[in-house]
Amino acid sequence: MLSTEGILATLTENGGRETASRRLIAQAVAGRSAAFTAQEIYEELAPRGVGRATVFRTLNLLHERGLLNRLHIGEGCHSYTLCEPQHHHHLVCVRCGCVYPFGTPGDCTVVADVQRLAVRVGFVVEGHHVEVFGRCAECLST
Repeated sequence: MLSTEGILATLTENGGRETASRRLIAQAVAGRSAAFTAQEIYEELAPRGVGRATVFRTLNLLHERGLLNRLHIGEGCHSYTLCEPQHHHHLVCVRCGCVYPFGTPGDCTVVADVQRLAVRVGFVVEGHHVEVFGRCAECLST
């Protein structure tokens, strides 16, 4: 899992600034093992003076830099999960929100399956993401 310092290093690449608000956002993100929403981060940090727009912009920047993945959890809604910047997919627990990455570049069979279908219908694939929703072992046992 990435540390606060690792997240900040990514934010300050190419001349980005480290601000007090960005440090607080990085700490909040680094401390989460389950999926989270921008609203949750905002509500946690608003009492410390971090604005809503700053949270949304910073999370978007982390997504663009490959440290956050967006998980589509419903109509028009998404949450985030902190990830290493490499190709993978997610198992997402619908009860507790835990996220389990799977499918590294060498073992991703989704690409081959999608490519076969694309060729058959004359489609050019530009990317993909896979999220599988269910319940984790802990939630199944309770």
